[in-house]
Amino acid sequence: LAALTPFSPALALFSEDFEQPFYDEAAGLYATDHTLVRGLDGLYHLFYIVGRAGESWSVPGNEIDFGHASSPDLVHWTVHPRVIPIDPSHGWKSRNVWAPHVMVAPDGAPAPYLMAYTGVDSSLNQAIGIATSGDLFTWQDLSVAAPAYHPDPSWAEWDSGGSWSNCRDPFLARIGGEW
Repeated sequence: LAALTPFSPALALFSEDFEQPFYDEAAGLYATDHTLVRGLDGLYHLFYIVGRAGESWSVPGNEIDFGHASSPDLVHWTVHPRVIPIDPSHGWKSRNVWAPHVMVAPDGAPAPYLMAYTGVDSSLNQAIGIATSGDLFTWQDLSVAAPAYHPDPSWAEWDSGGSWSNCRDPFLARIGGEW
């Protein structure tokens, strides 16, 4: 019977760890919800939510901007100043920013890079913002005063006056001639 089983002690010794960290933020901080893009400079650029270790995202003042690091080889990293912080003066992203998605922009775009991200207000309503960059270091947030997108309440349960309306983890894609 043991010869018929596909499992054996020898196979049990093999393991792969695809969840090992390839980047660690500074002591006392964590990096989560990341995006990785290869820049026109040839470097890999990592953007991620920065949080305080041991604290939930729900603690006010946590997860309030995006970290940025670059690497030539995905092993050796240089940490750069943070980007796209919350903005208490514009309510739609006054509490948190989440889920950055960065890509090389299409030809003819106003800048070589686009970022879509989630902004969270004080009631935990989420909406999507858009930013552009010429170099992946300096970003122009095109959605400062208002989000670029939130679901239409005619088909989605989204209410900016309510609490916890989901609209997060944006991704950009080209469909035909539109983005």
